[in-house]
Amino acid sequence: MPPRLWLHSTTALAVFLAHFTSSASGYSMRLVTEDDNTNDCKACFPGFYGNNNTCGDCPDGSCPDANCTGCPPGTMNPDHGQPSCSACPKNHVSYGNATNCTLCPSGREFESAQSCVNCSSGFFSAVAGDACQACPLGQFSVSGATSCTDCPPASYAASPGTAVCTSCGVGYFGQLQGQFAQFNACAICPGGFYCPEQQTTAPKPCPADCYCKEGSADWIACPLFFGASTQSTDCAPSLLFYLLTVAGGVVLIVVLIAVIYRFRKANAKPRLQPPMSPRPESDRLIPRPRDGPVYNGL
Repeated sequence: MPPRLWLHSTTALAVFLAHFTSSASGYSMRLVTEDDNTNDCKACFPGFYGNNNTCGDCPDGSCPDANCTGCPPGTMNPDHGQPSCSACPKNHVSYGNATNCTLCPSGREFESAQSCVNCSSGFFSAVAGDACQACPLGQFSVSGATSCTDCPPASYAASPGTAVCTSCGVGYFGQLQGQFAQFNACAICPGGFYCPEQQTTAPKPCPADCYCKEGSADWIACPLFFGASTQSTDCAPSLLFYLLTVAGGVVLIVVLIAVIYRFRKANAKPRLQPPMSPRPESDRLIPRPRDGPVYNGL
């Protein structure tokens, strides 16, 4: 039914002709009296606006006031000539002058009638209009994610809603992704290898002439005169070490012999004869026969 306008005249009986015109934008109406100078028209109904003596319906997305102001954010007017703007449904937004409201896209969630915001890091929204959800254990996400990603090898996510996976650290390695427990994700670097990175996926073999204990973050060089083959956990004396040891031992023995010889030579003294006891008087007066052949005569 087209809208109605009322005419009031104080000077004569009002005789009017109503002209209705159908168009794509709706209906319009013009009222005429016997004397056009005595028109006394009232305001158009809501959803229509006045243009001299004609009422036209407000276009889509506008408010039903005299100026057909655009619908404010968070509302819509899908059809022309409507008496009011409608609020957007749940999880839908509009930004003004809207003929329809928009569902918040995936990766974003409803904040207000005129605003969708990105899901925070550690959260995701896979379906348009859905609220953001926390990533499950063993996964992470960046801001505005539509899905979560498995933690890479040598890292883990021990709690829901993880934005950054925790690295195993140096001295450890891991080869499984999507882990949520440290003891599953991280293994200690074996002896003979070293793990220098925060997320080492393959231990590196210890180079020659170096050693790597279990859990090593880097190799350690062998000391002087010691060596090792690759992937060693300890250093061993080198051939040069043994040669020097033998040579040093020989030199030490020679030195010791020389010292002992010089010491003994320096302390050697001639032996003294013991003092003779005094001879008795008889031995001095009568010579004592000496041992020899006995004379028996002729």
